[in-house]
Amino acid sequence: MARRTLTDELEYVPPQDERPPHRDRERPARRAPKVKAAPEGRRRRINLVYWAIPFAGLVALAAAMMAFHRVEAFLINDTRFVLQGPVDIRQESANFQVAGLRRVKREEIVRIFENDFGRSLYLFPVAERRRRLLALDWIRNATVSRRWPNQVFVQVREREPMAFVQFDRPGGVPYFRLIDEQGVLLPVPTGERFDLVVLTGIKATETESQRAARVRIASLMLRELGPLAARISEIDVRDAADLRVSMKLEGMPVTAQVGDRNFRPRLENFFAHFASMHEKRPEAAAFDLRVDDRITAIEDLVRSEAKGGVQRVQQ
Repeated sequence: MARRTLTDELEYVPPQDERPPHRDRERPARRAPKVKAAPEGRRRRINLVYWAIPFAGLVALAAAMMAFHRVEAFLINDTRFVLQGPVDIRQESANFQVAGLRRVKREEIVRIFENDFGRSLYLFPVAERRRRLLALDWIRNATVSRRWPNQVFVQVREREPMAFVQFDRPGGVPYFRLIDEQGVLLPVPTGERFDLVVLTGIKATETESQRAARVRIASLMLRELGPLAARISEIDVRDAADLRVSMKLEGMPVTAQVGDRNFRPRLENFFAHFASMHEKRPEAAAFDLRVDDRITAIEDLVRSEAKGGVQRVQQ
């Protein structure tokens, strides 16, 4: 066999089946693609656009602000938008109109707006004027609207009293206020007469929400009674779950406990049988009506409870 020389060994190429798999061979590192730089002129155009956009925005904002101030100055200074006050505060005015007044005097309303007369309607503070209207005693709700170019319209809704409230003075005579269903105390208008029931058991130091809870149950009773409510002169609301009514029957003052429900049937039954009860028991002046179809004299109830039992008189 012939010898292989060194040159033969260097040029030796292994057969195909002796070559290593393709995946085992090292792959040459790839070079990152070269980024072609933009021409100098194009870079300048991009920079100009980049700075021109915010500059244009600032110019537009400045122009809008200038236009706004010019319009605002026009609305403030032009005489066509000036709110003219009434010549006489007691009379209606074409530029300043008020509707819904019954007990609130027009002069009180006009005084709230007197600083707005002679000024532009653009400067008119709607929310503040409504807040001051609601601070008046008799105003329950109010709307204030501007009507361009130079008019203001005010619509008020006054509170409706549902009863008198009696407050006691220490060592003195009691005094009275009016009260509505929301528990708001109202002054008694001079020269006006009210045919209303008197509520007792309410303290002047209580909050509106505390008063309202008991006033509401008394109002519910009066609505349920309808025409029969005219026979009641006083309602004790000290305990909202146990109302007590006072009235004058057969020429004498009478008190009845009516609870917190079924007011009409209980009092109808009481009125229907009081004459016969008074004939039998003329001294009885206080009754318990809290059990339906039962009328119990309080004196009998006290005596029977003292003896350990309850005796009811059914009429």
